[in-house]
Amino acid sequence: MKKLRNLMRLFSAIRNFSLMKLGAWSLRLLSLLLFCFAAMFVALPSEAAIPQQTVTHNACWASISAGVLHIIALKSDGTLWAWGYNWAGQLGDGTNTNRWSPIQITGTCGDTVPPVVTVSAIPAPNTNGWNNTDVTVRFTCDDAGSGIASCPSPITVTTEGTGQIITGTAVDKAGNSASTFVTLNIDKTYPVITISGVSNGATYALGLAPTASYTVTDALSGVATSNASLTGGDGLGLTYTVTASDNAGNTITVSAAYNVIATTDGLNSLIQQMLASGQIDNAGIANSLLSKVLNAADAAARGNVQASDNIMQAFINQVTAQSGQHISASAAAILINAATYIINN
Repeated sequence: MKKLRNLMRLFSAIRNFSLMKLGAWSLRLLSLLLFCFAAMFVALPSEAAIPQQTVTHNACWASISAGVLHIIALKSDGTLWAWGYNWAGQLGDGTNTNRWSPIQITGTCGDTVPPVVTVSAIPAPNTNGWNNTDVTVRFTCDDAGSGIASCPSPITVTTEGTGQIITGTAVDKAGNSASTFVTLNIDKTYPVITISGVSNGATYALGLAPTASYTVTDALSGVATSNASLTGGDGLGLTYTVTASDNAGNTITVSAAYNVIATTDGLNSLIQQMLASGQIDNAGIANSLLSKVLNAADAAARGNVQASDNIMQAFINQVTAQSGQHISASAAAILINAATYIINN
C-alpha cells in the first residue's frame, strides 16, 4: 500500500509537469503507462492476496466485467453490483470506500419499475359501503422485474368506525416500492328501538288503550328501514312489533305484548273510533250497535245477566252480517272478540 501511495505521488508530480511542458495528449499517454506499471508491480493488500469465492444470497449473475482493481457485475434480476478498490469512486456507490464483497449500486438503469400491489376486503362491503362483521384485508403483490422482496401480511380489522384507512406497501428486490389502501366502514351494533304508548305486559280497557308508537336511532351507519305491526292473540291480547335495519345490515325486532279488557264503555268508544276512521262506513249501523251496547249495560246494571248476554249476542250477529260490507273484516273481528269477552266475563 505504501508503494501505491508513492506511485500516486509520482503520478501527480509528473501530471503537473506534463500539463505545463508536454500538453494534453502526452498527459493521456503518460497516465496510461503509469497505470499499467502500477497494476503490474504494486502488491495488493493482504486481505486480497489470496483469491476467494464471492458468495451472496440468491446470487444469479448474468454478466461480470473484471478490471485490474475492481469488478462490476449484473444480476439476472437487472440489479447492478460492484466490489474492489474505490479510491476514485470507480465502484459508483457515491463513496471512496473500498468494498471487499459485492454491494448493490442503486440509481442505475436496472429494475426501476415499482411492483404492483392490490388490496381486497373480506367480506366485501354491502351496497351501502358498510360491513357488520370483522374484516380481513388481504394484499396481493407482483413484480415482473426483480421479484417481490416483501408483501404485507393480512390484517384483520375488528374496530367499529367509519372511514378507517388500511394501507399496505410492497417492495421488490431492486428496492422499488408501491403502496395501496382500502377504506373500511364497520358497524356491528344493532339499531335502538324505543316503543312508547303501550308497555309490555300492561292491561288496558278496550277503546281506551293508548296508541302504540316507536322511534329508531342508529349512531353509526344510520337507520335504513323500519316498520311496525299490531297483531291480536287469543281473546283481546295484542302484540305491537317493530323491526328496524341500519345501513350496515344489522336488523333487530322489538315487541310489546299487552292485554285489552273489554267493557261496555270501552266498546262504545271503540265503535265511535271505527266510524271516524272509516272502518265502519255507515252511521246507521254504528248507531244500532251503540244502542245494543247501552241496553246490554243497563240490563247488567239491573242484575239481569241473561238479558244482557242476549243483547250482546244480537250485537255479535249484526257485526257478523256486516263484516266485509259496511264493517271491515279486521274491525269486525275486534268487535266480535270484545262482545264475546263481555258475555264470558
